[in-house]
Amino acid sequence: MNRIVRSRPSPAIIVAVVALIAALAGTALAGPGASSSAITKSKVKKIANKQINKHFPVKTADIADAAVTTPKLADGAVNSAKIEDGSVTSGDLAAGASPHVYMHFDSGGVFQESQSRGVLSVTRPVGNVACLDLDINPVIGGATRGIAAGAPPFNIQVGVPPEPANLGCDAAHSDAVVQVAANATLPDVYAWFD
Repeated sequence: MNRIVRSRPSPAIIVAVVALIAALAGTALAGPGASSSAITKSKVKKIANKQINKHFPVKTADIADAAVTTPKLADGAVNSAKIEDGSVTSGDLAAGASPHVYMHFDSGGVFQESQSRGVLSVTRPVGNVACLDLDINPVIGGATRGIAAGAPPFNIQVGVPPEPANLGCDAAHSDAVVQVAANATLPDVYAWFD
């Protein structure tokens, strides 16, 4: 009669089987702070997109003409750093994207119609006040000035009704007012109203 002898597996066989199971199943190592709550859908999506962009980058030549439209752009994706100087003109802006009315008074305080928009007429009851007839009824305004070397500082004030009437503007020129404090003219002033 033959007897079947059972022997234990050798240590080498045990190590080989464990290595085979690990290789087939894969391994993972979690660092401190790792938990199931730390892994979110947005994090997985971000990692996946990063890997896709790394291995399959999209080049300008890969994008069809007119394929990128406004709804496809993320909020804040296009900013001034991403726009070439001079590539956007006032004609490219949507209505309301720039002030409806703007004006310039040159260094001598003379109203410059060619550098202004929306101003129907200007009267000057006194040298430092400009009363304006505009093509809108403004609710807000602002002003600044060009700064020449050595020019003294001065305050610029703009006003919408009822302020123009308080400064002596007639009814036809009471849409808005620009005033320079302590100065006889309006030197190099830029103003806007909306």
